[in-house]
Amino acid sequence: MTEKKVICTVCPKGCRITVVLDGNNVDNINGNLCVRGKKYATDEATEPRRVLTTTVRTDNTMLSVRSTASLKKDKISDYMKIINAVKVSAPISIGDVIIENIDGEGTDIIATKNLI
Repeated sequence: MTEKKVICTVCPKGCRITVVLDGNNVDNINGNLCVRGKKYATDEATEPRRVLTTTVRTDNTMLSVRSTASLKKDKISDYMKIINAVKVSAPISIGDVIIENIDGEGTDIIATKNLI
């Protein structure tokens, strides 16, 4: 059995949650004050995910981008290799898809600012 400590970020309470794992299975969770915290701690202990915010190259500057959903944390470096190989040109509008389906699960990389 292993134990992981998680600070929940779902709400401002910041519950300190302890997750006890038996292999990859959650055996026990305590410290959460709500159901959302329990789900967050379970996900964080078994398969952590993050929304990826970064930049891509353009002709003259950098364009800020983000993922449309959270990505597996242990694959972020793989996704960054894909993103770093991309160069875009104007015009680009906020929300335009820069890279489609980067993770094979339907998550896109989209522009977060206009490029004219």
